[in-house]
Amino acid sequence: MHRSFFFAASTALLTVTLSHSAIAADTSKCGDAPALPAMFDTNTAQIADIKRVKNEYQTYQDSTTVYLKCLDELSKSDEIQGMKKKKRKAAERYIAVMKQKTIVAEQDFANAFNANFTRWKENRMAAK
Repeated sequence: MHRSFFFAASTALLTVTLSHSAIAADTSKCGDAPALPAMFDTNTAQIADIKRVKNEYQTYQDSTTVYLKCLDELSKSDEIQGMKKKKRKAAERYIAVMKQKTIVAEQDFANAFNANFTRWKENRMAAK
């Protein structure tokens, strides 16, 4: 009985993995989510470093907009909509998760940038 449980669990895991791989392959048309820029160091950054990160973040936001639009279009595509119901729902959930992760990452970076900028200004004031 122990072996049959292990086999059933292994089979279920393999099925989920294969299903996830197929869904990921379907969504790969949009590529990977854009990579966030590196944050500046609040202790050593110069104004040029902060401006560079701000500009890189603007580029990141532009790439994110394109990526999210691609995911939206993919979810409405004939390829996804033509899937059998179970696979289509899984693909739609996967796309929703990818969109949410991207949006949260963008918001988290913006919050971190603002917090770091405030800390940077405080460090400069304390150094005077």
